[in-house]
Amino acid sequence: MDEDGKTLYDLDMEVPFFISQGGRAHCRAATWNAEGIWNDVVKFYAPVAGRGWVELEHRRTWLRPGRAYLIPPHVRLSQAATPDLTVDWLHFAPSSPLLDAQLAALQRVYEFPREQTARWLPTSARLAAYVGAPTPGLSCRVQGLLLDAVGLALETEPAAVAPSGAARLLPAIQYMDDHVMRAPPLAAIARRISCSPEHFHRLFVASFHVTPFLYLLSRRLARACQLLTEGAMSVKEVAAACGYNDPYYFSRVFRRHYGYPPRDLRRQRGAPPP
Repeated sequence: MDEDGKTLYDLDMEVPFFISQGGRAHCRAATWNAEGIWNDVVKFYAPVAGRGWVELEHRRTWLRPGRAYLIPPHVRLSQAATPDLTVDWLHFAPSSPLLDAQLAALQRVYEFPREQTARWLPTSARLAAYVGAPTPGLSCRVQGLLLDAVGLALETEPAAVAPSGAARLLPAIQYMDDHVMRAPPLAAIARRISCSPEHFHRLFVASFHVTPFLYLLSRRLARACQLLTEGAMSVKEVAAACGYNDPYYFSRVFRRHYGYPPRDLRRQRGAPPP
């Protein structure tokens, strides 16, 4: 807790997790297999049929029906379907960057037992419906599933703790989150913890393995993905809501970050998870 009474994870966000993509996917070896790709989000997989695997830190985890899996963020991984895999899936990012750092410290794929996976089945089997047309009730159930999964993973991995330097950065992180749509300059952010921009940059990268600029960009685009997935706003309206006055520039930034334009996000619903 800091001097203002805030806990490390109390960052006043609307929901615990920003959900950027998801659904039910039919993965084939020809299109899904990849080696050494950088993963910047938390992934929840609940295989329905077939087999596949994910490998990180030289540890291979087989993806099997009847189990659910949590894949940590900010890691380089390889993946393969052997030869086909049908999976209910979500890509998401914690609202709290400190929780994000703690999940990154897992450094392995977490496999949930069959009994726990079965309890989630009424919700995980509806992820395609959630992504296609989210309702308030189903949105709450999905957030609850992810809270449960993240809590279980961290509870059984006590060694996965946020970097010690992250606590000092809390006022700056709060400022960044409060002004994420305006992308404040580095000097203004660094002043929140009374250090130089250069020193703040070093501290931030050491704690979260990403630059402050990329952190802000990923937060803005995660919010854009959430709005696009909900489907109530046009690309132009989403761009404006995320602080981009020029929708064409927003589309270029989005495509550079995700590899496809924002208008294609809704077409990704049944596609294999990237």
